[in-house]
Order: sequence, then C-alpha cells, then structure tokens
Amino acid sequence: MDLGLKGKVVLVTGASRGIGNAIAHAFAAEGSSVVLNSRYQQELDQVIEEIRQRGHSAVGIVADLTDASEIQRLGAQTIEHFGAVHALVNNVGGVDRFSPFEELSDEEWIGAFQLNVLSAVRLVRAVLPAMKRQHWGRNRFRPREWMYSTRRRWRLLSNPSSNRKECGAK
Repeated sequence: MDLGLKGKVVLVTGASRGIGNAIAHAFAAEGSSVVLNSRYQQELDQVIEEIRQRGHSAVGIVADLTDASEIQRLGAQTIEHFGAVHALVNNVGGVDRFSPFEELSDEEWIGAFQLNVLSAVRLVRAVLPAMKRQHWGRNRFRPREWMYSTRRRWRLLSNPSSNRKECGAK
C-alpha cells in the first residue's frame, strides 16, 4: 500500500516495544526514514537492526521524555541527522502502577501527566518549527483520539490528516 510516505522522516516515541515498534516497522515499510526513541538502548538497537535488515533507514535516539532537555535534544538530533521531520508519533505513555483511582497520589498523577501529555506537547514544540519551514508535517498522539492543533487548543479528532495546514502544508 502506498501512503505517500516514501522519503519522509518519521519520529516515533516509545518505539522499542509493542505498538511503537509496530508503528516504526510500518512507516519503514512505506519507505520512510524512521527515527526511533526509547529509554532502553539495547531494545532500541534490536528494532533498528530489524528495520535495517529489511533494507530500510532507521536510527535510534535514547531519551527520557519526562525530561524537557532530553526532549529538546531528541527533536534537535532528529532534524540534525535527517535535515527534516515530517511526522511525529507520540506513542510514549503509561503509568507507574495500576491502582484504584483513589489510591493514586498527587505525585503519581503529576508523573503520569508529564509522561502522557506534557512530553507530547514539548516534543511538538521541538519539531513544529521544522515542519512549518518545510510546509509539511503531521503530529499524532496516542491514544489515537487526541491530536494537537497548532491553533493553540486541544481537540478530539478522528482524522489525522486534518492538521496538515496547521503544520505548514500549502
């Protein structure tokens, strides 16, 4: 299937396992150059090797997405390596522990917010200027219903292509 992604640069967070791993493989199979992010170097290296063995382009950047400076570095290194970033898949997320609502502390809620929401906001900020300069970009959040609109508001969307113009597409 040709989704028009050949030659595009795609940054996928949480790419060393599960859904992120599958997303990275799917973009690579479409001909995209894939930048994989994870906190785990060994797992990241394994996914990169799998993608390269299939003849596709992939690099990995280890970064902790709860740290604002690490997020800036991830965005900058992606652009530095490929000269562009066309799509961002914010796949990282989770919680420290699964517990009944009333048992989670404020610190646990703050940690979950930083990982699941603030990391994505910061990463969009890091790559959005490059997307606007190249007049092409897509930002995808998980869960799939959330999408950031560069018109400075959060909104629920079901169609990922609806933010093309907001990422500088002409």
